[in-house]
Amino acid sequence: MSIQTGKKLPIWPTAFLEKHGITADLTERELKILEIDTAYVLKEIHAHNPRMIFHGPVEDTRYDFPPGHMPYIEETMRIRKKNDSCVLTIKRKNTSKEIKEREEFEVTLSNPKAFEDMFMAMGLVPVHVKKKVRYSFEIETVTL
Repeated sequence: MSIQTGKKLPIWPTAFLEKHGITADLTERELKILEIDTAYVLKEIHAHNPRMIFHGPVEDTRYDFPPGHMPYIEETMRIRKKNDSCVLTIKRKNTSKEIKEREEFEVTLSNPKAFEDMFMAMGLVPVHVKKKVRYSFEIETVTL
């Protein structure tokens, strides 16, 4: 389950992000629960009268330098395709030892192919592709 707060956070963006005026618009706090009873969790979520904002397939492609290359950045770069939209997400290094908590930059892409080509030109390669089905709900100011 990924829970995102709508709180805006000031951070120290890289030169590229700063140049383009992109600042972090959320912090993701991620809790993974293995062997979860999905029906039970959905029942508990529905007890709080959520608004479903998405249900469908999602494809994530993560980019990094190929094996053996000394990485220069410690961020995760991902292009997520969901319906007809694509979002580039750059996630900072994890800041917590107890849970996965990191600042994120997100930009909606009108031309994801151009970014994929740019990553390849920089020497980055797709290192992981994950296809999944996602449910997203809003309860007040929280996205589940």
